[in-house]
Amino acid sequence: MEEERVKIIFYYDEGEGEPQQICYFFTNHFAEWLKTFNYSKKHNVEFWPRTDDEKIPNEICEKIAGIGFCVDDVCFRFGSDDVMQCMDVYLR
Repeated sequence: MEEERVKIIFYYDEGEGEPQQICYFFTNHFAEWLKTFNYSKKHNVEFWPRTDDEKIPNEICEKIAGIGFCVDDVCFRFGSDDVMQCMDVYLR
């Protein structure tokens, strides 16, 4: 039996309009990631998104290059085309 995967999606919110999706990955260990994101939010741990990822649009890469982000919010939602659950991580 295949384990259920969760898709973790990172969003960048400039405060204007809708948050933009930066990148994503899949995991079977979502509880550990949730603990990591909660800890990171509480202690303002910075995340440095990759700017060489082909999934990230060039205009977003230019905006986020050399900038560390902190977790602003984490939430769960049901599904996308490839998984049953998604964890959305909003960065500020």
